[in-house]
Amino acid sequence: MVSAFRRYAGLAVALVGLLALLSTASASAAEERFASPGGQGSACTLAKPCALRRAIEKARKGTSVTIEPGEYAISTQAPEPIKVGPGVSIHGQAGQARPVIITEAQQGITLEGEGSSVSDLEVQDAAGNYGIFADGSSASSIDHVIVQVTATGAIACAPSETLTDSVCSSSGASGIAATLSGTKTATATLRNDTLIAAGSGGEALVLHASGASTRTIDLTNTIAHGAGFDIFASTESGGTPTAIIDADHSDYATVHEEDNNNEGTVSVTAAGSSTNQTGAPVFVSESANNFPSAKASTPRSTGPPISMATRANSSEPPTLAPTSSPRRRPAVQCKAAPRSSNRLSFS
Repeated sequence: MVSAFRRYAGLAVALVGLLALLSTASASAAEERFASPGGQGSACTLAKPCALRRAIEKARKGTSVTIEPGEYAISTQAPEPIKVGPGVSIHGQAGQARPVIITEAQQGITLEGEGSSVSDLEVQDAAGNYGIFADGSSASSIDHVIVQVTATGAIACAPSETLTDSVCSSSGASGIAATLSGTKTATATLRNDTLIAAGSGGEALVLHASGASTRTIDLTNTIAHGAGFDIFASTESGGTPTAIIDADHSDYATVHEEDNNNEGTVSVTAAGSSTNQTGAPVFVSESANNFPSAKASTPRSTGPPISMATRANSSEPPTLAPTSSPRRRPAVQCKAAPRSSNRLSFS
């Protein structure tokens, strides 16, 4: 009797294990989805890609969504943001041109949950408040993107945790290239980015803190250039908020610190200090939103040597890098010229 019971118990355990294995296999089969400009149906496979919104918003946690090259025009009739759910990754196709998402939604792409990510694509939003917006209550990542917004006061990139190897451009009046989303205590990493706010009163990088929150941005190898301020950091009234921007090997010149609380703390690494420089960046064509670096830059003042990486694909963002860090791609060395010449020379 006991022996039979043990046999049945063993079979039950084996059955549970088999069901779990089948469930895992089924989930694995659903981890890849594909979208194309002319996609139709609901298969969302490589052979039968579907429309962009269906591929992304029907994806489950753990799914990778590949967006094939081309232009994706979001309807201008009551446009809604593309919503990326928790644990979902959306990205362009490896080795291909970035797909371009053209929208007028208030938020072009929204990262809505823990572990969501977007990479290797371009967003153009002519009417919305945000190009890419990450939910400030959860960690997500933005990588290798180009985001262009043009509306007054629009924000190109609002990461919650990481923004890397990207170009964020806001060309409208009072626009912001990048800011840390949310209001709670958080630390974000911005690395190898180009942040441009060319419109009147524009600010390249903005950080606000309120209440009892401590909000920090670690800024590395980044160009921040705004028509108003390159960096703006402030605290709101009430509580004891702290806003900190720690910068290294980055290029920015104008910094504004504002403690509206009088009991808060605002701290930004001084422009031109230590490993940073204040040279005005020179791009191929800033007016045409073409931001790969030109062959020379005229500095506002001379600074420490910084390596200015030149990428093989001209559509990829220019970046600054410390001379001691190895690069995956060849870089030209950007050295401070004599003060009399007031220019940077390349070797």
